[in-house]
Amino acid sequence: MGKKRVYSYELKMMAIERRLAGVPKKQIQEELGIKNDTQIETFTVSF
Repeated sequence: MGKKRVYSYELKMMAIERRLAGVPKKQIQEELGIKNDTQIETFTVSF
């Protein structure tokens, strides 16, 4: 089992802004180093 990764508030907000602007999840993952695309959706729903 791997370690739980904690993302900063700033990184989450960047991911949310990009997602709301229509940027594909895969591109956001690569640019910001997010491991799983479902995390982007979780960030968006949380905020």
